[in-house]
Amino acid sequence: MKNQREEISTTQPRTLLLNLSEEDVKSLCEKAGSVGLTVAELIENFIGDLVYGNRSNGSDERMYANEWFDRCWFAMFPENTFLKYLIDWGGIYEVLELWEDIKRAKDELADI
Repeated sequence: MKNQREEISTTQPRTLLLNLSEEDVKSLCEKAGSVGLTVAELIENFIGDLVYGNRSNGSDERMYANEWFDRCWFAMFPENTFLKYLIDWGGIYEVLELWEDIKRAKDELADI
């Protein structure tokens, strides 16, 4: 319970730029409004289900969001990139920390 409270405490507004047609925006607003949500709330809930976040709507919703993701072209045939490798094997944050260490060491050497 403590981890969830800590995670929720990091919630803050984020800015994402989306490329949508006028018709898609209209349909999205209507879809959200039909259940009394804002577009932001609808997207927040979907993301919560997709990433098993703190705004999940339940196990079935998480399952269906991930089934949708897995069936999309980008998940079915992803490129084998270094980033994909790091994410799949859980090493991305270690590499980012090492990258920061390298930058810090370069700065220190430049000061000598």
